[in-house]
Amino acid sequence: LKGRRYVIGFVDKYSGFKLHFVTRSKKNYHDYVQKALFIFGHIETLRGGQEIKTNELEALCRAKGISIQRAVPYQHTDLGPVERSWLTIADLDRSMRNWAGAPKEFWSWSWLHAVDVTNRLPNMADPARRSPYDIVSNIDHPLIDDASTMPIWGCLAYVHIPAEKQQSK
Repeated sequence: LKGRRYVIGFVDKYSGFKLHFVTRSKKNYHDYVQKALFIFGHIETLRGGQEIKTNELEALCRAKGISIQRAVPYQHTDLGPVERSWLTIADLDRSMRNWAGAPKEFWSWSWLHAVDVTNRLPNMADPARRSPYDIVSNIDHPLIDDASTMPIWGCLAYVHIPAEKQQSK
């Protein structure tokens, strides 16, 4: 994920499921909207700033019946719930990198892990307190009951090299 500078994110309004893509530029926003459409099946509203102001993306939205709502520049309150979720993810990202002693260059890995963690937390808006993963997939994930089974970001890991590929010393 070297050279990635931007995050393009989508949030399912019903479940709270977050889908984020780490990318090098905002120019390929159209491709990520198509990926999100494939995963979610439907997108009702696309909100954002100048990055969503392209002819290609507007044509896709018209064809799929997606309404576009542009935020006023520097008025992040227009995107309240989404911005709050981004703050939560950013806090998790910084905390994980700090705990692991990882440099800033690893932000994209820790960011995606933070999104995964938030998708596995109970959704307070759901009466059954299911996680966004549970709501989207209709499968109970054990991480709600026992967080100790969740992999730790930044933990020590070893690469296994098969014996036939190892160089003899």
